[in-house]
Order: sequence, then structure tokens, then C-alpha cells
Amino acid sequence: MGESGVVRTALKDIYESMAKGNKAAQFFSELCDQDPGRKGIAISRLCEVWLKIGKTLFAEKGPYAKHLKDETYKKAHDDFKKIEGSLNECMGKGIAMEEKAMTVGQIAYAAGQ
Repeated sequence: MGESGVVRTALKDIYESMAKGNKAAQFFSELCDQDPGRKGIAISRLCEVWLKIGKTLFAEKGPYAKHLKDETYKKAHDDFKKIEGSLNECMGKGIAMEEKAMTVGQIAYAAGQ
């Protein structure tokens, strides 16, 4: 097996390369898209992932409780419960990023065109 050349690259060179950015980054996530509607889709997807992680992490008799200290697990659970409603709201297909804009559902499912 080979190894990445980055292990032999000077940190200064890595930093300079990273600082230039990546022109392809806009294709990695719709959060980088200039269209507010596409950003809405990205937010919706991100919230869906966070919800699924939270629901899995804090499922009754879930597998994670035994791997975390009780205090850490309880704090994380309480924090998740505080934002769970907002995550559900932002995951909705009905959200729009701008006034009178198409909703996430309309964009994702090509409705209204």
C-alpha cells in the first residue's frame, strides 16, 4: 500500500495550498451554492442527518449510553432535546430561504416549474 505524500509535505506548503481554496468546493455541498434555494436544500439535509444521529444516539436502550460517561451523555441528550424542534422545522420541505422563493420541496422535486 502506498501512502499520501502529505506526510512528507512541509506544513507551510499545506497551509498555502489550503488557503488558495478549492474551486470544486461548490460541488461538495449545496451550502456553497449561490442559489439560496439550493442552500435551503443543504440545510434541510444537514438537519435530517443531525436528527437521525440524535435519535440514534439517544434511542431508549440505545447502544451509545454505555460508551459515554453518564454526565456527558445526559448533557448531550439535554442539548439535543433543546434543538430537536428546530432541526425538525428546518428539515421541512416547506422552508424557503427568501421571501416568495420556491420552497425546498418545490426545488428538490421540480414542482411549480
